[in-house]
Amino acid sequence: MKVYEVSKKALDQYRQTVKGNEKTSRSQVVLKLSRNIQLVKKEAPERIEKKLFTTTYKYGNLHIATRFGRIVSVVNHTGKPVDWTFPQKRYIQLNRQYGIKDCKYTSSKRNRR
Repeated sequence: MKVYEVSKKALDQYRQTVKGNEKTSRSQVVLKLSRNIQLVKKEAPERIEKKLFTTTYKYGNLHIATRFGRIVSVVNHTGKPVDWTFPQKRYIQLNRQYGIKDCKYTSSKRNRR
């Protein structure tokens, strides 16, 4: 599983714009964004936008921009409807593989492992 580096700017953008993640640790933000990129790559490759030096992964309303394998920007387009089918089973699997602690789709007993 690839784990992306995250710039300070992208880290701050994520914490400020994604609900419930204001106090999420840097390591968990890195894992969550890496998971989101993997979901887009495998489940919705049509939602990947490539430009000269930047690749943007459109995970629902969250646009994650990478440059040379590093996450450089995170933009949350809240309130705009988006054509996105959320892959819940794969999301749960990747949470386990990446070791993400706060999965909203599993019971709290499982999250304590």
